[in-house]
Parts: sequence; C-alpha cells; structure tokens
Amino acid sequence: MLFTLGRMLTELQSVPPDFLPAHDGTGVLVHHDFGPNNAVLDQGGTTVLLLADWEWCTLGDRLTDLSWCEFIVRMHHTDQVGALPALWDGTPPGRPGSFVSRRSSRGCSGTA
Repeated sequence: MLFTLGRMLTELQSVPPDFLPAHDGTGVLVHHDFGPNNAVLDQGGTTVLLLADWEWCTLGDRLTDLSWCEFIVRMHHTDQVGALPALWDGTPPGRPGSFVSRRSSRGCSGTA
C-alpha cells in the first residue's frame, strides 16, 4: 500500500498546478493531508481509486505530502512503520524520495 501511495504522490505532483489562482509558476500541487487515511485502494493495493479530503489543497514544497504521510503512518499506523521505505521507494530518484538520502546523511535512524 505505501509503495502505491508513493507512486500516487509522484503522479499528483506532476499535475500542472496552473488551474489554481495562486499559481505563480513555483511549487507543486500539495494535498496537505496525504496518507492512507484519505486513500481508497483496489483490493490488490496496487491502484489508488480515490484520494479524498482536498479542502487544504494548495501549492507548496514537494516534501510536504511525503512528510505528512510519514507522520500519519508513525502516529496512527504504528504497525506499519517498518514498511515506510516502500513509500519512499514509490517515488522516483530525484523526486520526493530523495528525502530518504537526506535523512540518512544526517544520521536519522528512521525511528520515531
């Protein structure tokens, strides 16, 4: 499931945000409550069928939704913390998953 959410996040951030009135050519589309709590997946967990709860949608930094999703998992799905690398693996190199390398280079253990 987390790998699928990582892929969905990459797709979400590739949507040109020029339909938003505040778009000034910078930032990406940010859901602001991205995580398993707002996603409906198919039975196999390989496709996001619905991403709900868009009232906080705005433009922002691509790490916002990745960080928020990790927070949701760590706080509300503690049994899934060990699966968090799958979320980062779902994002291509040079995209939000690069957050992982920054965490590692700072000596972060990946535990809460």
